[in-house]
Amino acid sequence: RVPIRTDVTTYPLEQANEALADLRAGRFQGAAVLLVGG
Repeated sequence: RVPIRTDVTTYPLEQANEALADLRAGRFQGAAVLLVGG
């Protein structure tokens, strides 16, 4: 078996602009997920 490692960075929906800026600046690897609601 091949181990699989996932890198996910979460942001509240209110920080969508910050998430986009981080994506453009390459501040994280993997996926960014916007969280909706509580």
